[in-house]
Amino acid sequence: MRITIPKKKDIVNHCLQWVKENFKVSDNGSTISFPFDIAYIVVKETIDSYVCFQDPLPEATRRKIISLGLRRWVKYKKYQNQSNVIISFIQALDVETRRLQKEFNIFQVWMFLNMDRRQLSTLEPIKILGDNIKVKQWNEIPKPDLLNKIWSEDHSNPILQDTDQPLWNRSKFIPVVLDVKASDHEAAADIASDRLDILRGALNFSKLCGVFSLFRQTPKPLSVILPSPVYAVFTTKNELVSVYYTIEKFDYQRADFQNDKLVDAAGLLSLFGKDLRYPDTYYFILKLVQLYQNTLDISSPQHAYLAMWQVFEVALSLEEEQVSQGALISRTKIAVKLDSLFQDALELLVKHRNELVHTGIFPERGDYILFTLKVIVDSCMNSLIKLAKHFSTVHELREYFSFASLGDMDLARKKGTISTIEGFRQKATRR
Repeated sequence: MRITIPKKKDIVNHCLQWVKENFKVSDNGSTISFPFDIAYIVVKETIDSYVCFQDPLPEATRRKIISLGLRRWVKYKKYQNQSNVIISFIQALDVETRRLQKEFNIFQVWMFLNMDRRQLSTLEPIKILGDNIKVKQWNEIPKPDLLNKIWSEDHSNPILQDTDQPLWNRSKFIPVVLDVKASDHEAAADIASDRLDILRGALNFSKLCGVFSLFRQTPKPLSVILPSPVYAVFTTKNELVSVYYTIEKFDYQRADFQNDKLVDAAGLLSLFGKDLRYPDTYYFILKLVQLYQNTLDISSPQHAYLAMWQVFEVALSLEEEQVSQGALISRTKIAVKLDSLFQDALELLVKHRNELVHTGIFPERGDYILFTLKVIVDSCMNSLIKLAKHFSTVHELREYFSFASLGDMDLARKKGTISTIEGFRQKATRR
């Protein structure tokens, strides 16, 4: 765990000082209380935003560690007596992280995809960040009456009522399962949902890349492969622990893929098979695909437009904190050989984005500009995926865009300067 940016350190330090000044511990040390519960929640949320964990953790687990870490930090004097409050707090978090990891259990999470079994099976083995998603048969579900049990126990659940019992239509869905090591069933469902979103992102991007289609009637999500309507969490002893539902209402239809699209999806998934970390370029591509998938699940055109613009900004900001819109457009022209018509359209897209953010105004037929932006984003992502084969880190990718923006004479001059510096260093080494 770390906090590297000075401004973030100042904010976390301010939060910890507030905790230090306002907490109360009972005489026996068993109870810790704060006078302002809302302020304490704000403190936890702020710290959660600024602390970087070494290993990616599901949201539920991360929040739990932050809460336990704060309580450990205020309870024991060995942390309070240290002058650097951030270092002592990180130490408390490390203890709680190790303690919680010892209590991790294996869970089986069953999910359901609206896809043809034979087509999804061609992607097996489906390995995402070291975890295997396995395609299953309906009769392999640990609790054969799972669906009836869900319906009978949650018959008043409006989500199930509105879905017209989609899981009973087996022609639309296939079950898949993921074994997850997690602190509890909620964290297991979070991890499984995250892995499934990566799979959906690879499939949807491959199928929808470059596709330009307009809404003829009611706007709807662009996703073809939709979120699982149900996430059923089992123990390794096949005991049903909990069931989670996707609360958004989707029109589930079985998706169909052409072979070339499946080949593209398999190629993209192959990049995400092993555990990835920043600054690996494939990790950057992975987060981009997840963000793109989140956008595809949005039905409102104006909200989808802002979300797609965020994908555009993240793709071309390359993990830099502040990049001007002019720089983004410049990098777009490097990443994609845009027709002059689309270059002009970029300026218009910027205008619509600014109007939407500052005034809330969005054109009535906004799907036109949404799909124009989507086609540009698709091309940029494709370009970044290809460049990732040559530049293994985000730092190298940034340098590529920096050098690619130079003219031939400027590039030759920089190349000559770099060669001269290398020559000086070689001579110094030989001495």
